[in-house]
Amino acid sequence: MKLMGSDLVVSNGLRCRATLHAYGSAVVVGAGDVVDAPHPALEGESVRVEDWASTRHQARVAATNLLVGPSRGRSQNELPVYGETTIHGDAIRAVGFPSRADSSEVVWGPLQDGEAVVAMSRRGRLVAEVAVNARDRGNDVGGDTA
Repeated sequence: MKLMGSDLVVSNGLRCRATLHAYGSAVVVGAGDVVDAPHPALEGESVRVEDWASTRHQARVAATNLLVGPSRGRSQNELPVYGETTIHGDAIRAVGFPSRADSSEVVWGPLQDGEAVVAMSRRGRLVAEVAVNARDRGNDVGGDTA
């Protein structure tokens, strides 16, 4: 479907290339939760990201790419903050695309003790991480603690 009076493609939002240039124009870019664009973490699958921090990243990428044009533009690459909350005193933060994962693995901490980081993958490629009560502990998160 096209936006009335234009060649811009609208389907689940403004359809954009990985450079955030709108399909149907070399001089229109998009940013924010209205944009449906490929993301490299999802192997080019298009996705809408509804997060203010991602909107800021997309705005920087879109503005830069508007100046250089679609052929020299770079793709968005930052993983979005999927969600952040505190429930019953437990701090939970998710980054990336957890709903697109097909497997998960605890990479730090025992989940049963209420502190853990879970890496989530899709076809063997990391697409998200979820932290539960994970506090800054230097290099031991996700690394060797010995």
